[in-house]
Amino acid sequence: MVMFYGAETPRLWLERISEKHLQDFHLLWSSKESMIWSQHSPMQTVEESRIFMQKSLTSVNPRIDKYAILLRHDPCTELRNDEERKDVALRMIGLLGTVGDGMELVYMLHCDFWGKGYMTEALKAFVGKEGIFWGLESRSQVKSLVARIDAENVGSMKTIAKVGARKGELLVKDYGLAKDRGPDGEVPVEKLRDAIRWYVDRP
Repeated sequence: MVMFYGAETPRLWLERISEKHLQDFHLLWSSKESMIWSQHSPMQTVEESRIFMQKSLTSVNPRIDKYAILLRHDPCTELRNDEERKDVALRMIGLLGTVGDGMELVYMLHCDFWGKGYMTEALKAFVGKEGIFWGLESRSQVKSLVARIDAENVGSMKTIAKVGARKGELLVKDYGLAKDRGPDGEVPVEKLRDAIRWYVDRP
């Protein structure tokens, strides 16, 4: 049977992000707690989220791949067929994928779902040994993805290590958090934060 979704796990489905995910996308990107490690300020309106979301679409930027992390209604219940799945509105609880030139891995989960293993499950489906990213014909040249993680974000580093990522170099004063921006919109040098590169290699 051909899967309607890009990947399935016991509790989740991964699906290429599209405008049908806008409302949940906005819930994610407007949550201050969910964006505690982000360079972006929380979105204020659905329209602002829609404009920002456009940059995540492969149809707009073919170099990147972004997937919605969808929570299955009942992990113990299998839907009978693809047509049935199309009719079920699933909650998008996060997203993951690539940015920039398609070589950087990013992921984000709504804070309501932290600490439950969902992101580990999603990352394994995306870049694990049998992850769907490695099977994308258009990405066959990619040998490794890199994730830049705040040096104090221990939870995220533990999560990515579970999919076999290897720890790389320390990037001193690499980036600034949105909450640390001054009146001029810039982050003062003294508030710039260190990050660590983590590499996920093609199996």
